[in-house]
Amino acid sequence: MMNKIGNVITDMLYGLNAKVPIIFIDTLHHFDETLQVSRDLKNKYAVELHEYRPKGANTRQEFEQLYGKELWVNDPDSYDYLVKVEPAIRAYNELNPDCVITGRRRSQGGERKSLNIIEIKEVENIRIGNENEQNADANANANTGVDSVRYVVKLNPLATKVSTSVQPAELTLPNAGSSDGADGWTFAKIKSYLKAYQVPYNKLLDNGYKSIGDYHSTQPVGDLEDERSGRWKGSEKSECGLHKDYFLMKKAFRERNIQKQKQQVE
Repeated sequence: MMNKIGNVITDMLYGLNAKVPIIFIDTLHHFDETLQVSRDLKNKYAVELHEYRPKGANTRQEFEQLYGKELWVNDPDSYDYLVKVEPAIRAYNELNPDCVITGRRRSQGGERKSLNIIEIKEVENIRIGNENEQNADANANANTGVDSVRYVVKLNPLATKVSTSVQPAELTLPNAGSSDGADGWTFAKIKSYLKAYQVPYNKLLDNGYKSIGDYHSTQPVGDLEDERSGRWKGSEKSECGLHKDYFLMKKAFRERNIQKQKQQVE
């Protein structure tokens, strides 16, 4: 999956002549710079770019017509499910990957500090298990049905130390035993790689942004602030849900919808 900073992975794979397709989740609320870098990657590396948007909406206006304005404020969990989680599961089902590579790093801190290099995730097999999505069981344990579950390996290569085989001349390897040594791919080293190898990157990185999501929940950060502190600033939230338990998020989404319907009837 395309990550604004994890584009170093695409460059490395290109150097190995491995044209791995890219999944781009277009939330319809990206910065223009984010949309541009997706096009730049496709053009430079001649890779397949699979774009997925929220179901039933191709524009921000269409999304607002379906769910109202500022859903990320009024119902942030539903927003995350609709713009990222559901499109990602749809991509996994349609493209049928055995492995998905992400750009997440331990050096990003927060929940990612203890990130495993390899993760095995259960996701819904929509094609086999739930042809009738509207009548599908909302039980949190829906993954107990064999036909409704598939497994996807998530590979997080940048959670490791920097390898000498991919090190630009201006990069200095972290010292073994230091905190940097444990989380070798820091933001600074990522940016050095992008510049050294002329990898397309999000130009917002040059304007104080370190972690880039949707325009309404992303701010630039100071030099001494944590890398992801510009995301959902002022709240306790640190993840969009894309890498969390899909089944729990789906159950919660359905329960919120049922509650809303009851309130409308009353």
